[in-house]
Amino acid sequence: METLTRTFSNISDGMPVSVITDVSSWPMLTALLTVVATLAFYQLVLAPPSSLRPKGSRIKPIFSSFPFLGSVGFYSDRVGFLRKHFGDPESSSFHGDARRITVRDATVVLLAGNKDDAKMFYYSRALKFTQAYMKLLSGIPSEITTAAIMNQDKADQMFNENLKQAIRGERLAKLAPLLCEDTVRALDAVPDWKKGKGSMDPKAFTFPLLFCMSMRTVGFSDLSDDPKIVEELAGYYWAMKDAASFWSTFFTKYPFRTSSLKEESGKKLFAALGKAAYSRFVKDLVEDVTVGMLLDNGMDADYVVRKSRVEQLQALSLAEWENGFPTIEAALKETIRLNADGTQFRLNAGDATAGTSAPKVQGEEVHKGEFLGYCDPDRWARGEGSGDMEYLGWGTGMHPCTGMRFAKLEIKNFATTILALMDWESYNPRSGEVYTIGTLPAPQLNYGHRLPLGPVSLRFTRR
Repeated sequence: METLTRTFSNISDGMPVSVITDVSSWPMLTALLTVVATLAFYQLVLAPPSSLRPKGSRIKPIFSSFPFLGSVGFYSDRVGFLRKHFGDPESSSFHGDARRITVRDATVVLLAGNKDDAKMFYYSRALKFTQAYMKLLSGIPSEITTAAIMNQDKADQMFNENLKQAIRGERLAKLAPLLCEDTVRALDAVPDWKKGKGSMDPKAFTFPLLFCMSMRTVGFSDLSDDPKIVEELAGYYWAMKDAASFWSTFFTKYPFRTSSLKEESGKKLFAALGKAAYSRFVKDLVEDVTVGMLLDNGMDADYVVRKSRVEQLQALSLAEWENGFPTIEAALKETIRLNADGTQFRLNAGDATAGTSAPKVQGEEVHKGEFLGYCDPDRWARGEGSGDMEYLGWGTGMHPCTGMRFAKLEIKNFATTILALMDWESYNPRSGEVYTIGTLPAPQLNYGHRLPLGPVSLRFTRR
């Protein structure tokens, strides 16, 4: 038998030590280590997690090529992913039975169009809104103990009550004229605006403006009145939104560019708003007093030149804003319906909420700790959506959109002020060709802010 002898010093007594190694055993050891490593790699990386196929479940699982990661395509191409596994809603190939996927360490049951599933999704008290989005959009794990659920429910209730107070009718009526002025100020900052005609980037114009309006509404008028501060804060916010991806959501501490950008931008935005909030607290500033002061002082001199149009909008009552623009209301409704080709989320907290029954999908109980994702392929087939659960763009059931009233006012205010001050057409900045209904780029449906897939600029003429 071939052997290999090695001699080295024994440090303790200085005597040489001889070690005889049987070389013929190396292939066996190598093979054994290879098998162990392969099994470990399979279990850790390649093996479908047991949560994807619970014993006795009839919900069809969707397997991933890399189970350790889960269904990455659900984040990178959500619309394509849903159509691949459910079929096209426009054709007879569509099948709305539930599917179960994993994304990293989260198990998600996907629902598509079944009326009973939809009713359960929107009305079950066991399903939690905030915790689902914390995990699936931010990667923050949620406890589902009774104490943790109760604490989050209290926090959600406090948030909703404060938001309702911030957007109460009396306050929105005072804010509406200032929102018009925000739009006027944003137009004044467009490089070609003073020339009377030119072009603008709709994203560069719209995103900071809507951010500014939102800040004014939740109590930061002093920041909203400073364009440089608005631009800086909006930059942090949209950088955070742009960095949202599978990797930045579930690998927050890894050195991915999107992960670090999302974390950095979030910290800067939080620090800036926290500083402003503390300053207001120290100075004992009351927002409604600030609004009243601005209204009493009037607007700038340039406003007077355009008051024949803008002043009429600023003089509208809240009821007129909410009920007086049916065309814009219809356009807003259908835009939301068009862009809603995504998924809403809930977390099943199970028996952590007292007095609730376990939610069921296809007759079987959803496991505690599982997430639910609901897409709405039938949203075009329900007519005008005037009945219960016929129009889901603003949410329904246990979690309607608390800020809907302000969101509608914000968009109507922005749209009507723009219409009052300019005519425009959208065009391709690369070719110069004016877009038509048939050539206008479709929206990017995989991300929150729904940018167009192709380049779009606005060519405007001041009125």
